[in-house]
Amino acid sequence: MRRRFQAAGSSNAALKDPSEASSADAAPEPATPHMLGNGLHLPVREPEIVASLESVRADNIPHHESVYRVDWAGIRTRIGMLPWAPQELAGSTNTDLPIPTDGYRSEAEEYVALALSLTNDRDSYRVVEVGAGWAPWAVMGVVCAERAGKRAKGIAVEAEPQRASWARQHSADNGVDSLVT
Repeated sequence: MRRRFQAAGSSNAALKDPSEASSADAAPEPATPHMLGNGLHLPVREPEIVASLESVRADNIPHHESVYRVDWAGIRTRIGMLPWAPQELAGSTNTDLPIPTDGYRSEAEEYVALALSLTNDRDSYRVVEVGAGWAPWAVMGVVCAERAGKRAKGIAVEAEPQRASWARQHSADNGVDSLVT
């Protein structure tokens, strides 16, 4: 059985056999931006990735103590509360940029999205993280914004009680006040 179709976009187009369709008949692919983690829709090239990540690097990295992994941005993460994270990361500091990944939390593109969210002339910063888990993005956003001289607030929404307690702990570990309602 031969199938016939009407060419899209033309009200008076003749019916054609699909096997006879040429590339000239095909509708062009819609232009879509390149998507980079967490919904970021911008073309970000390798040199821009490094520059973006460097923009949120901490000048003074806090001591890791025995339970934390401290990253290049100065964020302390209590590894023991993250059962999927390699436990040998506890008690360590890593000043390397997370390219292509940090090995336990995320990929470079997600960090770039956070760094780009801070690049504006506003004196305030807001971040909302839904399904927050331990609230890594809300906490990092607030810490980096305050370090840049912005007034910052973060909202972390987490329904699972254990993970919500992790978010409160992660906030406290990084000097971010948290309010539980």
